[in-house]
Amino acid sequence: MNDLVIRVLMLGEKAIAPSWLSRHLEQSACDCWSTESADRAVALFERHKFQLILNTGSIAEAVRMLPLLGKSDCSMFSAFLVEHGCWWLPMMYMGRECFGTSALRTPEFLSVLDDNLQYIRTGRNSIAVDPHQSASSSLAFQRCW
Repeated sequence: MNDLVIRVLMLGEKAIAPSWLSRHLEQSACDCWSTESADRAVALFERHKFQLILNTGSIAEAVRMLPLLGKSDCSMFSAFLVEHGCWWLPMMYMGRECFGTSALRTPEFLSVLDDNLQYIRTGRNSIAVDPHQSASSSLAFQRCW
């Protein structure tokens, strides 16, 4: 097993992840950071290598970060709250913008998140996980590939 620490930046109001997501990231041995503003997120991103950004706040704030992320191999997802939960919007996948692709329900998001974490943890030496072949995210990243 690779001991690579995966840095995750939580962006949003109070930058608090839902408890299930916090537990999931903790169990996946991620180093989680948080901030409420895109300006602060940009400053953190410029100083530290984040492999994953999860936005639980304004999508407009997250969109401001996309040009910076395109110069990295970072992935970014934004939560879009709905009546009983949320949809996860892929915004960047391994440095490739995919904002506007199909939203993911929470179970689909967790599958893609786990695929991302596994891919990052293996040092990107393996073939990238193709979400098209994942049963839970068949259309999520059509424009990323």
